[in-house]
Amino acid sequence: MNDLSDGPPNVSFLLYESRSGSTMLASLLDRFSGINVIPENNMVSRILLFPEPITSIKIAKKVFDCIYAEPQFQELGVPRSALMNALLSVDGEIAKPDLAALCIREVLRSMGLSPSKHTLIKSACYESMDVISQHWPSTRYLHIVRDGRAVFNSLRKNRSLFRREVMNSNVVAAASSWQRKVFLTTGRSDTLTLRYEDILKNQQPCIASVLDFLEVPMEGRQAIETCEGYAQRIGASQRDLHINVGTDVKPDRSNAWEHEIEPSVRYAYQELARQGLQQWGYAMEPNFCWIDRFTGRIIIARDSARLPFRYARILLSSMRRPGDLRLRIKRRLQR
Repeated sequence: MNDLSDGPPNVSFLLYESRSGSTMLASLLDRFSGINVIPENNMVSRILLFPEPITSIKIAKKVFDCIYAEPQFQELGVPRSALMNALLSVDGEIAKPDLAALCIREVLRSMGLSPSKHTLIKSACYESMDVISQHWPSTRYLHIVRDGRAVFNSLRKNRSLFRREVMNSNVVAAASSWQRKVFLTTGRSDTLTLRYEDILKNQQPCIASVLDFLEVPMEGRQAIETCEGYAQRIGASQRDLHINVGTDVKPDRSNAWEHEIEPSVRYAYQELARQGLQQWGYAMEPNFCWIDRFTGRIIIARDSARLPFRYARILLSSMRRPGDLRLRIKRRLQR
């Protein structure tokens, strides 16, 4: 019989926006003997947010259908029969948190990892943080943030794993998504946020702060030399997006985007996500811009790069303080 008396699992979650360095951080933490890192999946959120109570095997099968519908979970290689056998060994009804804990243990077992270690699950579960913490109050969240302009530059260069199309080429949608996720973690005592750029420049102090936050015991802080263990656990279809995993961290990666993204697009992103960028100390570029009165385009004075007028309208309507931008544009037109 499966014992559910252990209480909430010793688990934390790694939150991230795509292309923010979460896989790099996960691989660095997986090196430590006291931490298990489970690759990207939303199994826990899908179980806890399932709309029906689990009152029968039939409904439990629907829950499993839900979690196995996610390609990332499928690539963890957990046999569905293993989850079902674990469920059948439980006497009586099972609550959603207990089923989630049961599934976490089966995932660890299928990967050959010890359930007694601290488990870090890579999952962008921003919307379900409150639900998870309600059931497991001791849960902690590790959040990695990267300059949103760099994130957008990477999103528009890479293709999604399963639809094989550009991940996100819409500057407005990308800026909105990035800033919303930053705000969702702001002010939470159960969340530690690290900047990707700080990890690249000061890896050891950043990792030490994570180990302290997760309360990893000293005997669990022994690190192996390479990150290859986590790299081998990543699903086959995801490896093309994570070719740097297992290699040494290179500090010069943090600023490479500045030479690739057009100044006009960079400025549009900056204005749309200004509050979030400033909150995390990212450098802001001068606002040398105006609207061409004949073409209706925003013009960046530095190099005369142009941005379609539809972005100008969005910038003016979506900013929290649009009057500032209007005033700058008005003054420029009056010159």
